[in-house]
Amino acid sequence: MSGFYDRIKEKRGDNDELVTCVEHTVEKLVTMKTGYEQPGMLLGKVQSGKTRAFMGIITLAFDRDFEVAVILTKGTNTLAKQTLKRVQEEFSEFMEEDELEAFDILTMPQLNGWELKKKLVFVVKKQKDNLRRLLDAFVKDYPVLSKRRVLLVDDEADFASISFRKDHDTDSIEQGILSGQIDEFRRSVLQCSFLQVTATPYSLYLQPTAYDTPDSADWGFLAKRPAFTELVPIHNAYVGGDHFFGNHEDNSPLAYLWSPVEDEELEALLSKDGRVIRTDRVLMTSKIKALRKCLMNFFVGAFIRREVDAINKIKPKKYSLIIHIEVARAGHTWQESIIREVLSAIQSNHKKFDELFADAWEDISKSVDCSGMTKPEKTKILKLVKEALANDFITINKVNSDGEVQAMLNDDGQLNLRAPLNIFIGGQILDRGITISQVIGFYYGRSPKKLQQDTVLQHCRMYGARPHDDLAVTRFYTSHRNFNCMKRINEFDSALREAFIRGGNDAGIVFMESDSAQEIRPCSPNKVLASDVVTLGPGGRMLPYGFYSKPKTKIKSVIEEIDVFTNGYDKPFEISKDKALSLLNSIKDTLEDCSDAEMPFVAMRAAIQYFAEHPVTDGKKNVVLIYPVRERKLRRQRESGRFADNPDTKQHREVVAQFGQSLPVLMILRQEGTKEQGWGGYPFWWPVLFAPLRTRPLVYAREV
Repeated sequence: MSGFYDRIKEKRGDNDELVTCVEHTVEKLVTMKTGYEQPGMLLGKVQSGKTRAFMGIITLAFDRDFEVAVILTKGTNTLAKQTLKRVQEEFSEFMEEDELEAFDILTMPQLNGWELKKKLVFVVKKQKDNLRRLLDAFVKDYPVLSKRRVLLVDDEADFASISFRKDHDTDSIEQGILSGQIDEFRRSVLQCSFLQVTATPYSLYLQPTAYDTPDSADWGFLAKRPAFTELVPIHNAYVGGDHFFGNHEDNSPLAYLWSPVEDEELEALLSKDGRVIRTDRVLMTSKIKALRKCLMNFFVGAFIRREVDAINKIKPKKYSLIIHIEVARAGHTWQESIIREVLSAIQSNHKKFDELFADAWEDISKSVDCSGMTKPEKTKILKLVKEALANDFITINKVNSDGEVQAMLNDDGQLNLRAPLNIFIGGQILDRGITISQVIGFYYGRSPKKLQQDTVLQHCRMYGARPHDDLAVTRFYTSHRNFNCMKRINEFDSALREAFIRGGNDAGIVFMESDSAQEIRPCSPNKVLASDVVTLGPGGRMLPYGFYSKPKTKIKSVIEEIDVFTNGYDKPFEISKDKALSLLNSIKDTLEDCSDAEMPFVAMRAAIQYFAEHPVTDGKKNVVLIYPVRERKLRRQRESGRFADNPDTKQHREVVAQFGQSLPVLMILRQEGTKEQGWGGYPFWWPVLFAPLRTRPLVYAREV
């Protein structure tokens, strides 16, 4: 009989890109230490097929001598049940052949010897009682499991799995309960490979390579930063941020996706206030102008698509509209009441209905005409919308709790679409893991002073596998500020992925583009409380200081080589990225580290690689500027006793600003290096790396 993965990939029809992703990931898990040391990362887009990918990884891992897989899910009963059902469906053949068993750790029966001989999959909700049951199963109940080769898969790994807090009495950093339990499990298994899975990895990449050991923990915190990253391929049916936030020509249907909402409207819908929105004037008030447009656009767009399907003898689909403005339940009740008042009022006010329909028809027609889709007759769509309103072909669901979600799920684990038109109103419960099909409208209003990139991306439930024809009738409603921030977030996210594709994040430090306006931060501050997070702005610099220069006998030949290499240059000149990295490595070998020194060579190498592989402008790829400066006589320590950290002068930085607009500049300053100055008694080169002036700010975590 063929292996587990051969059978499942044939059954699923995995394409070459997905097979490569699965094979590369398992190979790295097998050959690299990803248990105690560092995890691996499976990085995908929001709703891009990450679950399908890690299911394949589990089966191939079973072929490579792994015996147990543990899947950690977001802490809701809904997602735990959904994940177990997905496992049972994907692995049904193996279960029927008595080769594999799958259990929810919370409802797992007492295992017998026959079951313990099989490949085992445990689905574990990220909640302290569930994780305690997992630990007990491996340590107390079935200790044989702790001696087997285990693959730990942490789905949505940046959610609940990583959290720190500060003890206000001692000022020490403590780990969150769930993070500690996951660490405890990693230690309890002799051979544990750890794979993180997420679309929003920012807090994980911003962890240090190692943590300072807290006094309260025998082993300290186990590493969370990934040792490798494998990208989940983007399939052809995927609709994501580039569709909603890319730069599109006016003749593209994607140019019409965004429909602006005034800030005052979003504020008016946050909580009930009859002075702001009178329920008897919902068709007249300017306070909910965009919401009225959203509802009628949804009706018109849905019935255009249904009528096109009917004309083409395809079973018409049911469609969804998501209203996500805030997390408070009282606000959801208020929004539902306003929507119901609008629907009731337009049925009795024929003049206003005709106005709203005419505006919606004109709006949706623009994108439908650009798409090339055959547009049905206007009178036919008018009749269908009126019929839907008159006969209540609409469901309005508030989605506030895990229990409510479970009651709404269909057999595929998606929110059930019970009518041709379905409106879902909710908050946080609508984010990670919840899949809603045929979304053609998304009214979004979450507007904190600072947007967290990971949170905002997970709110984007309009992403996922979507028929591209649906985009012609899809609209996204939000404020100008939200749209611009989300556009930047998509650019940052795309840049991170592109950097991995180009190899710009392969030097041990992962750089993420940040927001110069400081409206966007990568993640919640408590997730990076134990990290030394650094921002490198445009023209920002990185340099070592506090080191000693090595004696003449150890560095003479290297210094002479650099002298010859830079001879004749007194202005910045171009060299290849590889030569720049080699030069930096040579310089590093001439400097002696000491306990108080700052030696950011890993970050400097990573930055050179990032800027060279991810240039500000097209052309000039894999190029770095070298700026040699000679005859410097800086002392190692200032009179105050502080280490000198300013080998460059204002005039040197002016030269960098002139030449380093779009390229990184590695300035190297030749110091006299005398013993009287506190050095090793022989000249040496001191490196200072400058970011391009036209780059975005970068965020990274310094090594511990």
